[in-house]
Amino acid sequence: MATGGHCPAVVVREQPVDSGPVAVGVTGSPLSDIAVGRAFDQASARAEPLIAVHAWHPLGGDVEFAAAMGRDWAQLQDEQDQLLTGWLADWQRGYPGVRVTRMIATRRATRQLLDYDRIAQLIVVGCRGRSRISGLVLGSVPRVLLHQARCPLLVVRTGHEVSLPARPHGDR
Repeated sequence: MATGGHCPAVVVREQPVDSGPVAVGVTGSPLSDIAVGRAFDQASARAEPLIAVHAWHPLGGDVEFAAAMGRDWAQLQDEQDQLLTGWLADWQRGYPGVRVTRMIATRRATRQLLDYDRIAQLIVVGCRGRSRISGLVLGSVPRVLLHQARCPLLVVRTGHEVSLPARPHGDR
């Protein structure tokens, strides 16, 4: 189901925890936006916080290399935080009751998301499915999480979009 389903699929390997955050991997891509929408929807429905994880590999992930290229490491981190803030902005306005923690990670997304699998109620990831053949294959992050995550994993694809909630007329 997770590899070829035409609807979002939840994989539960172990007994889920009763409370805890929803974690989502964020890349800024259209597919990531679909996963972020599902994650906000789930966090809101559960009345739990959301952990938005953006993993990036700056210039090889090395402070000295960044400095040699004339870049300040703190500036690079700040730029990534600003990107993540922008990617989440519309969703945060649409779900004002969801408390969001932004996590900027310089290691692999799978490792960072697996850090939350003991406390999270759910991890949400997007999965590409560009054709009939590639649609049957999970990307590396969803594949690793499918086999290693202890908490439930929600895998979403293009076509699994969530719309922003309607806002009151006076709240524009």
